[in-house]
Amino acid sequence: MLSLSDRIRYDGREDTVFAPHGTSVRLVDDAHAASVVLLGHLVSSDGFAVVRAGSVRPVMGDPGALKGLPEDVTDRVRW
Repeated sequence: MLSLSDRIRYDGREDTVFAPHGTSVRLVDDAHAASVVLLGHLVSSDGFAVVRAGSVRPVMGDPGALKGLPEDVTDRVRW
């Protein structure tokens, strides 16, 4: 499965996964140009490969949204 910030190769180009979403994937190239590709097309294309697994974790929004929740719940959410 593709994850945020994975570096991928497909159809002779390299892009970074910006937003995997259902059956489509938003990609960004080195010039910061965005594109959207169907996941099926992406993984079945000639030369598809994950060049480097991403290291970016999604950033949680307002931490105040967790106020009042049990500690075991907030620990799982923050992970």
